[in-house]
Amino acid sequence: MSKSIQIVKHSTIELPDISSYKLVVRAENAQNMPDKIFVKQRIRNFAKNTIDETFVAVCTPTQLEDFEEDAPGEGSSYFRTNQIELVGRTPEWLVTVFDSLLYETKKLVVDLTDLDSLSEATVYNITAIDAVAELSSAPTAPAITYVTPGVTQLSVFFTAPSAGNVVNYEYSTNNGATWISRSPISASSPLVVSGLTSNTSYTIKIRGVNSIGFGVSSSTVTAKTLVAQ
Repeated sequence: MSKSIQIVKHSTIELPDISSYKLVVRAENAQNMPDKIFVKQRIRNFAKNTIDETFVAVCTPTQLEDFEEDAPGEGSSYFRTNQIELVGRTPEWLVTVFDSLLYETKKLVVDLTDLDSLSEATVYNITAIDAVAELSSAPTAPAITYVTPGVTQLSVFFTAPSAGNVVNYEYSTNNGATWISRSPISASSPLVVSGLTSNTSYTIKIRGVNSIGFGVSSSTVTAKTLVAQ
């Protein structure tokens, strides 16, 4: 059963009080799937005596089943909604996050479609004379060759993994503590990391991704963005 959803950027609002920008994003017109695909966390801010809601991620298929809509269920602080607000200090950062959000939404639609195909009863004929395809594996480690700095971005040139049929890459700017999917999807070099702060050092790692999952990460390379003129 075909599945689809639309992601709409409703507005970008400047927030001068906190020197930031707010981007309003909404998921709508879902076909054969829920439109409330954004995970938010509701927590109490004791310092301000308020209830804060923070966007966490685009749902996985499991989270679509586990989390309630519009408000957390009993024993949880997480819930699903179809509208979020992204706040960042630079437009470049908002573009990077929005691109990643589109990629994760696409992945969700693909995963839900794959689950549908797996649920269908299918018979496979296996004989001794048929060749058996070699099992795929996660990618081996890519190698970062050099990094070209910009004021708010780093262009990471690399050599592809020797095995693993890479379809995309993830990168980390904090030595692997967190990872961000490259968006739009590409397996070519260089990988451009944007939305960074000028005159700041970053510890860069990258790793390949294929249908099995993410692979071995590269060695760490430290690079510094240029000073803004």
